[in-house]
Amino acid sequence: MAEARGTMTDGGGAKDVRARVDSLNEAASSLLKTDDTQALELVRTAARLVDTHGYTSGLARAQLLEGRALVGQGDSDQARVCLERALAAFRAMGDLAEQCAALESLGRLYLQIGEMPLAEQHLEVALTLAREQGDSATEATVLNLLAGVYHRNGAYTRSLDYLHQSLRLHREASNWPGEANLSCNIGVLYISMGQYPEALAHLMRAYALLQDKVQDEKTKGFVLLNS
Repeated sequence: MAEARGTMTDGGGAKDVRARVDSLNEAASSLLKTDDTQALELVRTAARLVDTHGYTSGLARAQLLEGRALVGQGDSDQARVCLERALAAFRAMGDLAEQCAALESLGRLYLQIGEMPLAEQHLEVALTLAREQGDSATEATVLNLLAGVYHRNGAYTRSLDYLHQSLRLHREASNWPGEANLSCNIGVLYISMGQYPEALAHLMRAYALLQDKVQDEKTKGFVLLNS
């Protein structure tokens, strides 16, 4: 993987800044699902450090995380700008893993705001990259998102195929929250298809998984909606 960290001068100071930027980005990533405002502050601090000292990959990562935080705040226009900048930087660096992450985030954004052709375009490329790298976790996530695109487009058969592929990957990884989420999504799709016995079977499977793992009703709802 090509790395653009050489844009910084060598020395302890440069290494300290890189470490600080990485730490800020990591902390922001862990906060995205619980406090996007704090995450946004952290990545913007990281970006300011990069502006002063240089560190191309650190800046691209900060832009990716800033875009995700802005999605959480409902600022889709600025989120798109940040995510597109991150994608362009990762492409220039030849960082395929981070390209995949940026494409997934853009696809998710386009799905959320109803731009289905752009969502499909970005997610299909992300799916190809995830498979080329053997990243089954990302593959499962992208398949689920693509299924959402095809569901909304009325392509139920293709959506169902993608959901089953994602479900298989979650089961192989013993990822029970993912399995519960996919079982729920399959149930919802079957409702759209008018196949109510199949829908009920999958929704009951999702609930049974959660019943076996957690007792708190709020947690069950959170897993079904956000896995």
